[in-house]
Amino acid sequence: MGFPLADDQRGKLARAFALDELPKGRLSVIWTTTPGRFRNQALNVHPDYLYSLVETEKGSLVLANDLKEACLSRFGLRRRAQSSAFDHNAPGKALELINFKHPFYERLRPSTSAST
Repeated sequence: MGFPLADDQRGKLARAFALDELPKGRLSVIWTTTPGRFRNQALNVHPDYLYSLVETEKGSLVLANDLKEACLSRFGLRRRAQSSAFDHNAPGKALELINFKHPFYERLRPSTSAST
């Protein structure tokens, strides 16, 4: 399930990944094990884990660094040709309190720190 980045959060996400700016259409990917979780109240990041901004042929995704290759394979996505050699990385603590739009409801969901 993809959560689009809230428009006013573009600068925050760019800074988290040490970028000057982001092109439009960034997504944060989450996965869930139960249907009830579609009412998500937040996107959780582990403060000490590394996350990658991965450019794909269908847009950019924020993925856990250790899972990015498995996720791309599972989602059937390929990297965008010009970005295949390098992903921008950030620790989870840099992604805290960045707002994303819920994919089904008219509400914002912040990324929050969760270490368990």
